[in-house]
Amino acid sequence: MDQTIQIVNVPARRILAKRTTCPHDGIGPAFGQAIHAVGRCLRASGGEMTSAPIAIYTAWRELDCDLAVGCEVDGDLNLIEECEWVDMPAGAAAMKVHLGDYAQLGETHEALMNWIKAEGKQFGGPCFEMYMNDPGAEPDPSKWRTDVYYPVR
Repeated sequence: MDQTIQIVNVPARRILAKRTTCPHDGIGPAFGQAIHAVGRCLRASGGEMTSAPIAIYTAWRELDCDLAVGCEVDGDLNLIEECEWVDMPAGAAAMKVHLGDYAQLGETHEALMNWIKAEGKQFGGPCFEMYMNDPGAEPDPSKWRTDVYYPVR
């Protein structure tokens, strides 16, 4: 059993998000465009980001995927056309910290999926990633931290 994977209770979250679809090799640019759209919505409404950026993988297909990218916010917002509210339920999730370049995130996802199966658990909803530091502020990819969550039942 991978000792770096643990079951945690995640709180319910309401995130301001931009939905997008992209090929697997286009996740980085799609994330960047979506989080900038969320920033435009925050600036237009006077809201403030209160969580790390989040990417929810709402669908994963052979060639592409659907994402909802955003963050929790403080403030009463008037949403602009490109953003929407996405409610994430509370519950148990298998969680693993990924330290390093985003290009290796697939290894962390694979480890989590294998662990969930080995433990006899069932997937309980879309997986999501929380980006705990900003690559713009930390240029060394070996120090980038992404918390990866797979809801389980």
